[in-house]
Amino acid sequence: LPDFFSSEEFLDLKRRIPESGGNNQPAMVVDTGDVAENGDHIYEIIYGHCRHEACTQLSNEVINGQQKTYPFLAQIMHKDTPMTVRAALTHSENAGRTATTGWENAKWYASLIQTNVYSTCRALAYSIGENENAVNRYVRIVDGVDPRIMNLVFDERNLSLTSLEKAAKFKQKHEELFEGRVQEMVNSKTK
Repeated sequence: LPDFFSSEEFLDLKRRIPESGGNNQPAMVVDTGDVAENGDHIYEIIYGHCRHEACTQLSNEVINGQQKTYPFLAQIMHKDTPMTVRAALTHSENAGRTATTGWENAKWYASLIQTNVYSTCRALAYSIGENENAVNRYVRIVDGVDPRIMNLVFDERNLSLTSLEKAAKFKQKHEELFEGRVQEMVNSKTK
């Protein structure tokens, strides 16, 4: 997959921001309660990563010897906002996006379970309106990925969930053969 920040969709967003004088659709951030050395508050972006990147890139560009600042408009949530609310907002903002891959969604679901934002895949699926079986499958795939395979991948957004699932099943049935093949790939990468 290409870098999203060089995609036509992102470049179009970046083109529209100067036309409107900044991003006019607020992102959502959480005040972490931390303060940088310069005294600025530190925020975690819940959604609006692309708008933030576009405003940052535009603000760093010098055109005809001039540099203009493009403010990043965001709503601020209190740091005590429950993680479940943050997750629901993130999901609703990103639902249907073509730039988010199955692997990225699967990793996000797994992280929500691993960090106990949700105690079960059922609770997660119910909260964000996803199919429970799909969420279970995604989390199982992420949990079953051999870290050596991850180290072989240049851009993990290219990973196919079906291929990872097949690799995990192959490892269960033919562990010795799996180990040999993974070692061959690891050795060929280090050459």
